[in-house]
Amino acid sequence: MASGLRAVMHPVIAWFPRRMFFKWRTASIRTKILVPLTLLMLLSVLGSTIGFIISTNTTRNSILDGEIAGDGSRLIDVLSRREEELTESASILANDSVLIGALELDQVGPDGSQVLIIDDRALQVRTRFRLDQVLVLNADNQVRVNIVAQSYLSYLTDVERDQLLGSTTATETMLVQSDQATLLVGRAPVRSSRESDRPDEVIGMVYTFLNVSEELSRLRRDLGLQSEVQIADSQPIAATLPLLEQQTLGREERVELATASYRTRMYDVTLGSQPVQIALLRSEEESNAIVGAGFQVMLLSSGMTFLLLLGLGIFLARSFTRPILQLADVAESVAAGDRSRRANLTDEDEIGQLGRSFDEATETIIHLLDEQAHISGELQAILQSIADGVIAIDNQERIVLINSMAVELLGQRSGTLVSQPLDTLLDVEDTTFCADMQRIVEQLKHTHKEREITDEKHALLGTRMVSLRSAPIVTLSGTRIGSVMVLHDITRVVEADRAKSDFIATASHELRTPLAAAIGYLDLFHLDGIQHLTTNQRSAFDAIKRQTDTLVLLTNDLLEMARIERGAVRVEQRWVEAASTIDEALVSLQSLFQSREMHLVCNIDADLPPLWIDVLHLRRVLTNLLSNALKYTPSDGLIVVRAYEIEDYATLPSAIPQDPWPHANPHSIVIEIEDNGVGIHPEDQDKIFTRFYRARNSLSVEAGGTGLGLTITHALVLLHGGQIGFRSAEGQGSCFWVRFPIHAVDSLQNREVNAAEALYFPKSKGT
Repeated sequence: MASGLRAVMHPVIAWFPRRMFFKWRTASIRTKILVPLTLLMLLSVLGSTIGFIISTNTTRNSILDGEIAGDGSRLIDVLSRREEELTESASILANDSVLIGALELDQVGPDGSQVLIIDDRALQVRTRFRLDQVLVLNADNQVRVNIVAQSYLSYLTDVERDQLLGSTTATETMLVQSDQATLLVGRAPVRSSRESDRPDEVIGMVYTFLNVSEELSRLRRDLGLQSEVQIADSQPIAATLPLLEQQTLGREERVELATASYRTRMYDVTLGSQPVQIALLRSEEESNAIVGAGFQVMLLSSGMTFLLLLGLGIFLARSFTRPILQLADVAESVAAGDRSRRANLTDEDEIGQLGRSFDEATETIIHLLDEQAHISGELQAILQSIADGVIAIDNQERIVLINSMAVELLGQRSGTLVSQPLDTLLDVEDTTFCADMQRIVEQLKHTHKEREITDEKHALLGTRMVSLRSAPIVTLSGTRIGSVMVLHDITRVVEADRAKSDFIATASHELRTPLAAAIGYLDLFHLDGIQHLTTNQRSAFDAIKRQTDTLVLLTNDLLEMARIERGAVRVEQRWVEAASTIDEALVSLQSLFQSREMHLVCNIDADLPPLWIDVLHLRRVLTNLLSNALKYTPSDGLIVVRAYEIEDYATLPSAIPQDPWPHANPHSIVIEIEDNGVGIHPEDQDKIFTRFYRARNSLSVEAGGTGLGLTITHALVLLHGGQIGFRSAEGQGSCFWVRFPIHAVDSLQNREVNAAEALYFPKSKGT
């Protein structure tokens, strides 16, 4: 049944807040002013009431606690002093020479005159110290004087009396309790003044009595205490209030007795050498009456204030909302297209100023809208006339702008794109658009998220090649509101570049036939002997041979570059030992090292793992880098070759190059070739891997070359999933490095390999 009730009530409970929310949204502005004002006033009254109750209770308790503390301090001081006086009175009487003499004579023989003397001395002490009873006993415990209207000894049992009247040699104070009374008793021994064999002979005892209950009532009256008092140990001893004689209080700060409540405080003291607890109680009735009267006055004044403020709020709300409602009506008319409506408020207050400002703003907005429409038309015409495609998105990745050229390049329909999500571009029927369309969408999203200008990228859209450049859209205040992409049709440029590459490949291929014949005839001529030639003829022959060899190298580089661009490079991978390939490259250039008197240092780590790579490509990469180091290092220079493993990007010889590392595992082999040659000028470093580019330096003319060596090297390294980079300082030398991944045998077991590819070369133990 409980679950059924919850099932019924849950929709009701959920409906109520929604209902109230929608009602508040549609409520009038007067309601929105008066309701919060009324709630605020009610909360103010409630808060002041709660604050009054808390503050008055706190103040009342503080005052009562202060009064109790003052009463307790005075009472304890006086009780302590009265206990001292009780002991002092017994001691004074016990040491009184007249009383001692009277007791000594009483030992000789009873005489009524001695009793009168003792009685007189005891009466003086009782009067002086305001005692309830004074009792003098002789050495035989016979009562000689008992100054009291009624002896308290009659309240005591025989055992209590014997304990009280027992002999002692010291002055002390005792707390004696009986069923009828609680007595504070001071006693002192009377010692003989005669010189005898026993100078400390006790010839009597003096007892002084205070009735604790009567003394407590006298002290409360004399001290003017406002608090009721209870003295107790395990049971009540004395109290000024009859109810307190029946129960022992705990240590609570507040107790209820009958129909009254009291604030309490406890004190632990010693009375008659016995620990007791003194409780002081202060009635709250008087303070509660004062608080109640103040509370009634406060409620009455708060109610009158609430009614007054509510009436004032209604009047002010009507005064404020009338011109505001008029402004709202005019604004709705203007928004609906009626540009002739104006507020025309004549009041001189802030709302009147707002109305006049609204009318001026309406005039300005109308003027700006007309001007904006004119400018927007011009910008739209310019945008549609741009030969490049332009597409822009907002922060929600929705298309906000696209021109006709972009629509044409993307194979889309213009009417369905604006205000649509960016992913709408992926819904194309032509499958030739799909892959590169995904790249365009991802690049725009990346630019929007990363907020950076992207480098130029290419995409194939159908039969057109398009270059892509994107950038974030930033306002003058620095706020990013989206991103924009420019699509430039480079189909003709790509076709022209391809035609140039095809021409270079064809021309290079055609040049190889006459060059081969020329080289053959030169070699044949050289075999026949050149001894019969003159010195000038021999020099000319050497020049022809050298230039022909250079032309062959140039032709081979052009053919290699053409094959790389067409993707026609043949790759035959196998396990290759890096150290042995480095040795082969160095041996092939040994004559150049010797002719230029170069110093060579090799630091190749032992036990380098083999590389899965095309050995001819690796040798070509190393030969090109070593050849460059030789060309651009003066004679008697230094070239250092290093090879080692790394497992962390941070240990690369220079900053990570632009080409990313395409492998998840950073474990790889790095080969460095460092020289102390002329170095590379900072302006040339960004173009060092560009085709046909040769850096400018003091040895560039002497070194010669086609400007294709580093381009081919860069392409071959990337072909094998590697990285290439360098660091250089002009006049201080350069350090080029290549990095190749280390493959595990297991990772290659799914590849189709032949016997030559599976050949494994044992590791060498050094360079």
